[in-house]
Amino acid sequence: VVEAVWRRIAPGLLEYMDAADSLPLMAPRPMLILNGETDGRCWIEGLEEPLRNATQAYKLCGVEDRIKLQAQAGIGHEVTPKMAAIGDAWLDKYLTPTHPR
Repeated sequence: VVEAVWRRIAPGLLEYMDAADSLPLMAPRPMLILNGETDGRCWIEGLEEPLRNATQAYKLCGVEDRIKLQAQAGIGHEVTPKMAAIGDAWLDKYLTPTHPR
């Protein structure tokens, strides 16, 4: 399922790299990963290597606070109100202008 999604949103990417290669390329941009701890479509174990590689890249950029994995216990493949609130706070933090226009 995950492979099919990646083929739709980024055609050709999987032929050259996977998440372990591509997530570090996001640094230094803010990245929040919201996941259910028991998600059968996006296994937490499948995030270990990509997250480790990305975290290293964020550390090299001096912005390790800009990457976060939030895995909600007991939740499968869904977005909960708690996840939505975490996402809203993240967007407010990184997308709210700091200077008046």
